[in-house]
Amino acid sequence: MKTHNTPTGFNCHAGFDGSASLYVANGFLELSGWCFVESHPEPPSVRVVVGDQIFGCQNRLARPDVAQAFPHLPQAASCGFSLKSWCPAGFHEADLQMSTNGTWSVVRSLPLCGGLAPLLAGIDEIKEGQHKCKEFTGWVSHPQFPIANLWLESEYESLECVLHTNQEAEAIPHFDTDPIYRFACKQQLPYPVSCKRLVARLESGSLVSSHWLKDATKPHVALTPGRDSEDRRRAARIRFKRSENPTVSIIIPIYNNVGLTLSCLEALKKNTIDHKCEVIVVDDGSDEHTNNCVARIRGIRLLTQENKGFLCACNSGAGVARGRYLLFLNNDTAVTSNWLAPLLRVFSQQADAGIVGPKFLYPDGRLQEAGASMCRDAFSHRYGQLGDPSEPQFNFLRETNYVSGACLLVPKAVFDGLGGFDPRFSPGYYEDVDLAFRIREIGRKAYYQPDSVVLHHEGASAQPGRLAKILVNQKAFYNRWRRTLRLRPALQTLIAASARGESRGHRALIIARSHHKTDTSRLPRRLWLCRLVVDLGFFATYVSIGKMSPSIVKFLQGIGVQCIEKSRTIDASAFLATEGESFSLVIFCSIRPRSPLNGFSSENWTVVRLSNV
Repeated sequence: MKTHNTPTGFNCHAGFDGSASLYVANGFLELSGWCFVESHPEPPSVRVVVGDQIFGCQNRLARPDVAQAFPHLPQAASCGFSLKSWCPAGFHEADLQMSTNGTWSVVRSLPLCGGLAPLLAGIDEIKEGQHKCKEFTGWVSHPQFPIANLWLESEYESLECVLHTNQEAEAIPHFDTDPIYRFACKQQLPYPVSCKRLVARLESGSLVSSHWLKDATKPHVALTPGRDSEDRRRAARIRFKRSENPTVSIIIPIYNNVGLTLSCLEALKKNTIDHKCEVIVVDDGSDEHTNNCVARIRGIRLLTQENKGFLCACNSGAGVARGRYLLFLNNDTAVTSNWLAPLLRVFSQQADAGIVGPKFLYPDGRLQEAGASMCRDAFSHRYGQLGDPSEPQFNFLRETNYVSGACLLVPKAVFDGLGGFDPRFSPGYYEDVDLAFRIREIGRKAYYQPDSVVLHHEGASAQPGRLAKILVNQKAFYNRWRRTLRLRPALQTLIAASARGESRGHRALIIARSHHKTDTSRLPRRLWLCRLVVDLGFFATYVSIGKMSPSIVKFLQGIGVQCIEKSRTIDASAFLATEGESFSLVIFCSIRPRSPLNGFSSENWTVVRLSNV
């Protein structure tokens, strides 16, 4: 069948549940969403295309949340779809396609990053031979790549298995994988066998293994034996150092998703050093397996409550926190090296700081958020989403409208003084934006700190009914802040100004040649000049003609200056002709621009030439 992009005005409504991008760590794709066409009385057929693979979806599922959002369209009540299957490894674009008449049209796309799937295997038979020799037979498969070699490992040795392509796939549990292999091997082992696993080398070159087979003397091992015990072992290996007088209280609300929680805490333990911290995990009514695992983690403060939602869990954790600062952290995040110190540094540098947030990256390394802002219609815009995180416009300290609650640092005195997150936004969504707006009312600001980097598996911990909750809280937020929102720009204006963040009055441009290595006398003057321009309320951009020292770049970015390096052959006036429209002040340090300035009128801005700076 032919595939087309959805025509303009096709009045098709569609969306994915969860994040705007998807990271599938173990290769197993679980995707759901909704899709319908206003002019068609029945929900369309839906499929998902990833690369050259087509995945059929279960269609026409009940979606009461969408029906509530579109009450005048009856087809919205059964427009849901879901998909569970193994996805290809690597980065792909997943296209949601729909059809009402046999022609498939792309209605929505999202980035998809598939991790390497585990080895699927089971032992069918174990025969006892002479001299303590055992013969193992079973099946093995990998959902993404063909298997090149297979070994059966014990605690002491490994033995290569003989592989045979299976001709009776119906005799093996159906996992939608191809091909499925039979294997056999003989191995002399001490009796009894206590620990075995299968390790395979794929044709892609990667090594993968099955879960530990706890008792290989018994046949018919389940697909994922030892999963629960492996989670408990991971939890027992995590240990935090307790602090009786912490500087920061790290509050992590959790609801099931024990694998995400353990990964979050492992990264936190590895990358949080030289700081007095307490880790408060708030269990919001998780299942028994999650309770058993989290209880094994040493050094944390564990709070348990009935399932009341994310917002209530955050407020509960803040209520018992002892730190001077509160750090709210989602369990679907992974902090990176030296992530906490830059966030704390902002409060010592900026007297008006009220909230600080990091640079968020998707697990595949692309930029997820470099600060965020609200438009006048209470829709949010993330600066730099899906961009290159190394670009200059995303790498300097600056004010922003708000920062995501996935990782948010706030003084405890400020948070408590405002009464915490507002319960009207329970169970969650828009509570972080509301907090930033209330903090701004008391004269403080929200700051984006790019030196702190956090990976965010966005939406991985979201609960069912996410769309309905967002719509309800968006309306509540708009009703509360409508007078303030009237002064906010439109969405398109925010997108156009995304490189600059929140407006700080006028823009200033400083152009200078990189100082000679043997002549650093002018450098302190330039740094003083940049700080003065920032303190005067300008949004400052420093353009260096030539290579800058990394330490100087880091210093300027740390005080809120955007740094751009140009080649030594740059025509400064040509740069002004293309970029200078938005500047009200231009400062040349020991540079004489060409005259006339490529026809660009200097009436729009003030030019200052400093010959000895």
